[in-house]
Amino acid sequence: MPIRKKHFQFLGTLFISLLPMTNFAGQNPNGLEVFDGLWGWEPSNFPTTCDKNPHTLTFSENGKKAYLEFIKPQGESDENITVYSVHEIKGNRITMSIDGEERLDDEGNPVVWDLVLLNKNEYVWHRHDWSFYQFTPPVVRCG
Repeated sequence: MPIRKKHFQFLGTLFISLLPMTNFAGQNPNGLEVFDGLWGWEPSNFPTTCDKNPHTLTFSENGKKAYLEFIKPQGESDENITVYSVHEIKGNRITMSIDGEERLDDEGNPVVWDLVLLNKNEYVWHRHDWSFYQFTPPVVRCG
């Protein structure tokens, strides 16, 4: 029997349901210290790997802002930091949006992201207007 799109949807749903439910627990009230350190994208052809241009992910003291800061500026921009507004922290997900986001979803709203913590050394991003099972390649802890 050939594999069809509905099979991939089922497999994606199954995959997400089996993800370890790593919570943000620890000294920080939201447990966000799990993100301390350097991070890089997993695919070796990305310009933002641990070897080429890793990043840090820090949070404001009240947990309402997140700061993703690369070692070097990205692309043609002189900017190396992206600021997010945190909307919700629940389980292993942080829902947030980029301040000043220009990309829009199909309904004309700025896109919203979930950072999904897979374990203490790996996370992925999911955009709210993507299919339930669509994620970015993994981001891994450097070192």
